[in-house]
Amino acid sequence: MFSLGFILFLIVSFIIIAFIIDKQMDKEFKIQKKKEKVIETNLKNKLIQFCNMFNIPIEYKDYLDIAAGRILYHSDMSGRLMVDNSKIQLLNKYKDEPYVLAHEVGHYIAIKRYQDTSEEMADKMAGEICCMMLSEEEQKVLEISLGVYFKMGKYA
Repeated sequence: MFSLGFILFLIVSFIIIAFIIDKQMDKEFKIQKKKEKVIETNLKNKLIQFCNMFNIPIEYKDYLDIAAGRILYHSDMSGRLMVDNSKIQLLNKYKDEPYVLAHEVGHYIAIKRYQDTSEEMADKMAGEICCMMLSEEEQKVLEISLGVYFKMGKYA
């Protein structure tokens, strides 16, 4: 049979190999997260540019009842929803990430195009505008986040 020394050698070898693999996976995970953060920051900046282009002010608040963000708009005498003088409000804690802002921009587009205030349409429009603003490679990097936040692809 195998000697005790050989068995201990195998156990120690497996532990060392597992440690090396864990370190490598941790390194790759950190690189992926850094890549995601850069793309998310660029997306957030593009969404802010979109808001600036359409004169949609963004306000950051410490408290918004139960919401992470909201868009304020009004309706005319006939009941038609108007977003021309709208304003987006976001919680301060979401200031550096794009998904809540994208959702509120999604509301803006859904109301402007379809007079639809539903959360589902806001998510659909948010997903579409994010995909327009991102390259295919960037979309692949953010695939899980985009899918989960906006119910896209296999996450729908």
